[in-house]
This record gives sequence, structure tokens and C-alpha cells, in this order.
Amino acid sequence: MKTSYDQSEASAAHYFTTLKLYRGANSDQINKAYRNVMQDLKEDIKNDSSILIKLNLAKDHLLDDTDREAYISALERYNLPDGKQGGGLDEYKAPPENS
Repeated sequence: MKTSYDQSEASAAHYFTTLKLYRGANSDQINKAYRNVMQDLKEDIKNDSSILIKLNLAKDHLLDDTDREAYISALERYNLPDGKQGGGLDEYKAPPENS
């Protein structure tokens, strides 16, 4: 259970962006977003287990009320973006194979 984040931790975590969520998402929306992203990235997850770790970490932190409040507080304190801009785990997808 995390009670505070410094600026580098908050900006590196990207929990809302990872799951393509807004800060106000409730637990049902978090779980649905998690399942959607898992489905979208299922082939990439087969090739890179670190993606699954990042998704699980984001979901777990956002579902825990204390962690989510601390994370949102850090986003606001340091004026960092949340998932409103889209984002997601596109940067973690495996690069296309050269033909």
C-alpha cells in the first residue's frame, strides 16, 4: 500500500495512461479497461511478459483506494497528465518484424 509518490515515481507509473482511463474511473471501469487492454495486447503479452506485469501493477494500484488517492494527489501536485490523452501501452508492443 503506497501512501505517497514523488514526482519521478508518479510520472513513471502512468497507471491511468496504461489502462487508458480518466482519473475519475470507478472499480468497474478499471476492471473493464484492464480486460480491454489485455485483449488488445494479448499477442504482445505472449512475447513480452513485462507488459502483463505493468498492466497488473496499474490495475492493482488503481483498485486500491489508498494507492489511487496517493497517485492522483501526486499527479495533481506535479501537474502530470492522466489517461485523458489516450496513451496506453503502445510503446511496449513488440516492434514489427522486418520483411
